[in-house]
Amino acid sequence: MSGQNVSERYHPLYEQYIDDWAFYMESYKGGQEYVHKYLSTHRLESREDYSRRSQRAYYLNYCAPIASIPSDFIFKKEATRPADSNLEYFRLNTNRRGLSIHEFMRKVCTISAIYGQAHVLIDRPRPSKEDEEKITSGKLTKKEVVGSYQPYAIIVHPQHLLDWSVNPVTRELNWVLIREVTLADADFTAERTVVDSYRIWTQNEWFLYNNENTVIDSGAHNLGVVPLLTCYHKDVDEDLIGESMLKDVAEANRTIFNWTSNIDEMVARQTFSQLTCPDDGTLFEEEIDESGQSTALKKVGSSTIFTFPAEARHPPKFISPDTEQVGIIWTMIENHVREMFRMAGLISAKSSLIQLQQRTGKAQEFEFLDMAVFLSAKANVLEDVENKMNTLCYKWLQLDDVPAKVHYPEKFDIVSPTEIVDLFTKVTMNGVSGTLNKEMAKRMVHQVLPNAEDVIVDKIYTEIDDNKYLEDPTLFMREQQEQPPKQQNSPHKADSSAQSERDSRKTSAVTKPKSKTEPIPNSKNPERRAKFRSVHAE
Repeated sequence: MSGQNVSERYHPLYEQYIDDWAFYMESYKGGQEYVHKYLSTHRLESREDYSRRSQRAYYLNYCAPIASIPSDFIFKKEATRPADSNLEYFRLNTNRRGLSIHEFMRKVCTISAIYGQAHVLIDRPRPSKEDEEKITSGKLTKKEVVGSYQPYAIIVHPQHLLDWSVNPVTRELNWVLIREVTLADADFTAERTVVDSYRIWTQNEWFLYNNENTVIDSGAHNLGVVPLLTCYHKDVDEDLIGESMLKDVAEANRTIFNWTSNIDEMVARQTFSQLTCPDDGTLFEEEIDESGQSTALKKVGSSTIFTFPAEARHPPKFISPDTEQVGIIWTMIENHVREMFRMAGLISAKSSLIQLQQRTGKAQEFEFLDMAVFLSAKANVLEDVENKMNTLCYKWLQLDDVPAKVHYPEKFDIVSPTEIVDLFTKVTMNGVSGTLNKEMAKRMVHQVLPNAEDVIVDKIYTEIDDNKYLEDPTLFMREQQEQPPKQQNSPHKADSSAQSERDSRKTSAVTKPKSKTEPIPNSKNPERRAKFRSVHAE
């Protein structure tokens, strides 16, 4: 590449998309820079009016939350990463700046949604001169030195990947050209400067150029591949170019931004009613007070007024502006917001035509299925990228083994744990398949215990595999039927017997015949005194 200055070398696709990438990132970040760059003028305002309106302008940013939705769902919980001592440091400090692999891949997911693709370079620090001399002298083996310099990952934004070459048969990279921007500020007494350098990665070597197209450093990595990976948001079959999630959303958001500014202008200009007043030509005659100031406007207050001829014989009154335009624009904004979510693939075309308040909870649950498919596809892409990152780390560490596969979540739903348990119970009791029962039980573990530790999950999995009743749910019912009924001594048996005895006494008392009186002979009054002697009837 000595014939062409590397700082002026660009891929045709790079030149085609560079402006779009800048617009997508600006739409994602927002802020005053976005306001001053994308606020449009209208035909009825002067330069001064536009300046005042730009000072009041604000950006309703829908691009940022839309681009963050995939990462918010996919990285809600950790991916399943098998323990690996060779990747332990890489996973704890993936970019050598404190980001774990979970946080790093979350960032990759968001950046790929913004641009359409995010590039990941796997590099490793160069051994020091002392260690290289020890290798040469035989005091250290190369493998021992390699283990001391762990690989790390760098996110390369599309604007920094200037040029590349792809093998038309294998679809592997032949080489890539990356611009590196650094700050030269190690010496606090010197003026800080921005330094651009250009690094070329081939399948076995790398070269570092300065702005003068001079090689200032080089080395060999002997990986056999270019250590650059690409995570696509949506692959459109173009080399290292994907389709941004904000492709049409950013344009709609810019339109909404200008509409809201126009509404703000209407509010600022027309919030207050305007006074109209008759004038016979003397209302604004100059009257100078003692201090030399005009007092003409004080006659009608501090506000400006509209005047009309006094011969019209209309009394002074306030007129109010028409607010219908504000309502129309705001309705258009609401419709465009729904359309932006549809264009991003987050809601279906049918639901965008229906008001949110008109849909039932079950209808919204089915609508989420479209988004679940989108999230599952995105998770598969991230899973593939991380597995390839681990493979490159093994190459840097000169390990011949193959790293264990990392698995990202496959299911994204909004079904409650209660519904999952009910479904599991119904399927299990039907006795369709013992294997199905166990697999459903394992999936249910992550729904009911989403934050359980790996040790607990492994123990539950073992118990599920050993559970004979999940294999054949009818076995438990048969065992219960075969067992003879057991006679258990109730702790309240004595109380029940006493109660029965009391009930029997009450019954006998009710059925027992009442006594009747029999006259007792008395010498003085035998008939009267005989009433008080009682005898029981036989």
